[in-house]
Amino acid sequence: MSSPLSSGEYSSGRSGSSSPLSAASHPRSVAATPGKDWSPRTGMTVVLPPGRSSLPASTGVSPSWSPAPGSLLLGETPPESPRLEDEGDFLDEEMENYSKLVATCTVNPRYYFDDEMSYFKVENQKFKVHRHFLVRDSVYFQELFAGPLGNFGVEESEAIPLEGIGSDEFECLLDFFYNGMYGHLGTTLSQWIILLSVATRFQFALLRALSIKSIEESPTSLDAIDKLVLAIKYNIPGWLAPAYTALCQRPNCLEEWEAEKIGLKRTVQIARAREAFRDGVRGSGMSPPRAMSPPMMSPGLYWNMKAPAMSMSMMQSRAASPAMDLDAARAARIVDEVFFSV
Repeated sequence: MSSPLSSGEYSSGRSGSSSPLSAASHPRSVAATPGKDWSPRTGMTVVLPPGRSSLPASTGVSPSWSPAPGSLLLGETPPESPRLEDEGDFLDEEMENYSKLVATCTVNPRYYFDDEMSYFKVENQKFKVHRHFLVRDSVYFQELFAGPLGNFGVEESEAIPLEGIGSDEFECLLDFFYNGMYGHLGTTLSQWIILLSVATRFQFALLRALSIKSIEESPTSLDAIDKLVLAIKYNIPGWLAPAYTALCQRPNCLEEWEAEKIGLKRTVQIARAREAFRDGVRGSGMSPPRAMSPPMMSPGLYWNMKAPAMSMSMMQSRAASPAMDLDAARAARIVDEVFFSV
């Protein structure tokens, strides 16, 4: 069987060929003379050769040919496109109108920030941060940027030096402002103490109040001497009496390093309060406070108790609580007389 594309059938162009690609299957372009009713379509310009005043007797197109919709013929005038200059003028006009509209809007009294970035030098590190949080919450920074050095720190070469604060402390402050909205519940006790220190030095009133509250509610409690040191250093009067009372009731006396932290005067006052507290205990026939030992109880009675919640420690605390409440009240009275009486 011969191939439909064999040279004999394809190249000869015989009429008997059945090949779909044979030359006979392609229509020939024949000379055609436009009919008497023929005229160019709307918008079409027919360009005649020089010296001719009419169409040629024949054309090289099929009699049934017509231009495709939207096609551009030789000599046809293209539609006018918008000029780029006009588009630019239009956009400028629209932006100008919108700017006028924005100018008529009122300023929101709470959320319209005139925020700038400022450079700070803390120890041997440079920081570039927003002024907003610093100026919003700190009297120190409000006065700094409102004064003659208000534009100082805009350039890196003019970074504002912050003295009396470590780079880790300043970073802890910025961590709280930038991330504290969602993460401050995970702030540790040591971080709250750092924030208390920075807030006190740079007059962040709201942050200081939050730091004090968070330290008081921290699951990690402070030792009485550490709480007293913080109360003295950062001026927290509400922590003084509880710390003095705890030291007054403490079984062991102050250590040398503790006395160095609070100073000679307070060490002497605490010694006086402890002596008065023990004199009162001896006068009442009670023993000075010491580590509580569990009450005597038979093993069988202990293991056969019906309520598991009533453990040995709970029974001990319940039995000792009335005496402990009396001791605390008396210690508080002695502390008030020694430390706060005029």
